[in-house]
Amino acid sequence: MLPRSPRLAALLLLLALVPACALPITEPGDGSARAEQALAEDPDATVLAEADRAFAADVAARGLDGWLAWFTDDVVKLDIDAEPLRGHAAIAAADGPLFANADLKLSFGPDLSGWLEPGRRGYTRGRWAIHSAAAGDAPVAAGRYVTLWVLTDAGWRVEFDLGVVDT
Repeated sequence: MLPRSPRLAALLLLLALVPACALPITEPGDGSARAEQALAEDPDATVLAEADRAFAADVAARGLDGWLAWFTDDVVKLDIDAEPLRGHAAIAAADGPLFANADLKLSFGPDLSGWLEPGRRGYTRGRWAIHSAAAGDAPVAAGRYVTLWVLTDAGWRVEFDLGVVDT
């Protein structure tokens, strides 16, 4: 059973992330020198905030196709009041109706970014909203999100996304 409280959900996510923050980077040829360089060049992981903003722009321009393009193949998307979605097909099935509705538009943007494994994996946190043209572009739903990013051959991609609706 998933927690119903956004605070409890955030606490559980934090508890899940803390051990990952302490893990050393041990892949051959990609050790602590790369991590130190990433920290020196981008201590606040602004590259991840930039990726998040590019993700949002792609979603605004291309809808569902833009949404799915930023996910890894094995992505997990978690909304507090629903079962986890795994992979593109499950996310497309669940989120497709939102993007198919021409009256509704999703917007989001980061307010925090940081490293889990400098230069390889990190996170963004921010706010999202669904706006309705019929309501004068007013938000009809809003909340917060945490996105975990991984550097792939295709660039930065989302490997985990957690959304919480404001109460």
